[in-house]
Amino acid sequence: LPAGVALNDILVLRYVNNTLTAPGTPSGWTREAVTELHSGADISGAVYWKVAGASEAGFNIVHASAVTQGYRIFRSSGAQDVEATLDGSAATNWQPNPPNLTPSWGSAANLWLSGFGQYRSALRTVNTWPAGYSSNQVDGRVTDGASIDIGFSTATKIATASSDEPSAFGLSNTVTAVAFTVAVRPA
Repeated sequence: LPAGVALNDILVLRYVNNTLTAPGTPSGWTREAVTELHSGADISGAVYWKVAGASEAGFNIVHASAVTQGYRIFRSSGAQDVEATLDGSAATNWQPNPPNLTPSWGSAANLWLSGFGQYRSALRTVNTWPAGYSSNQVDGRVTDGASIDIGFSTATKIATASSDEPSAFGLSNTVTAVAFTVAVRPA
C-alpha cells in the first residue's frame, strides 16, 4: 500500500494479469471495472477502490495459477467516490487510448487518472502523455524473472468536468494493453 495511508483516504487499485480469467475482488474493495482481451496475447485488467480503514494491512487478489500480475495503488485524501472504465478494444498498438468516462455524479472538480497496464516481453516507454494530464506521470514495471513484464503508466489532472476522454498515449513501439480512465470525486 502507499506510504501515509490515513483513515478515510480513497485507495484506487489498478490491476493487470496475463490470463483471460477475470481477477477476483479483494476483500473490502469494490470492483469498479474489469476487462479481458483475446487479441493474440492474453491480458485482463480491473480497477478496484475502497475507503481506507484505521489500519490497512494489504490485500489478496484471487486469480488463475501461473499468472504474471502487477498492480499500482493511488491514494487520495479528501475524496468520497470513484468511478472507472477500462478499454482493451485497441489492445495491441502504438497508442493505448483511455476511454471516455462520464461519472454519475455530474460535474465536479474531479481528480482524473488516465493510464494503461501493459503485458510484454519488453515494456514500451511513453513518448507522449494524454493532453492535460501533466501531474504524477509515472511508468512502472513488475518482472516475473521469465522475461514477461507487466507495466503501468499513469498520469493525473484535476479538472471540473462532467466527463473526460483522455487522448491516447504515444509509445516507443507496439504494446498489448488495457487502458483506463478513473474519476475520483472530491468530498
